Amino acid sequence: MVGNEYRHRLFIEEPEEQPAPTQEKRLSLRAACDDEERILTILEQKEIALAAYEQAIQLAPHEATLHYRKGQLLEQLGRSHEAASAYREANRLGYQRQAETCSQTSSALVNAEQGHS
Repeated sequence: MVGNEYRHRLFIEEPEEQPAPTQEKRLSLRAACDDEERILTILEQKEIALAAYEQAIQLAPHEATLHYRKGQLLEQLGRSHEAASAYREANRLGYQRQAETCSQTSSALVNAEQGHS
């Protein structure tokens, strides 16, 4: 009898009316839509920035920092395979050495300042 009762409710009875959304629910839906618009705007800006990096790389293909920054953007856009490729190119062009050099220079400055204190 349970199966027949279920079928009766499913096919014969009128569906229960859903209550109208409350003011709070309408506001939260509006906030969600606004958030979606902001996210789309940010994604669009990142795509524009990515296109700019690609143009810059065409003009200066040996500039490791450009490849690295392109990799960062690709990673933020969820395009991890492309990001890995950009990072590899940045490393091939010496980006890691540049970072190490900056780190060594910073350490030397800190050590020098501590010696003069």
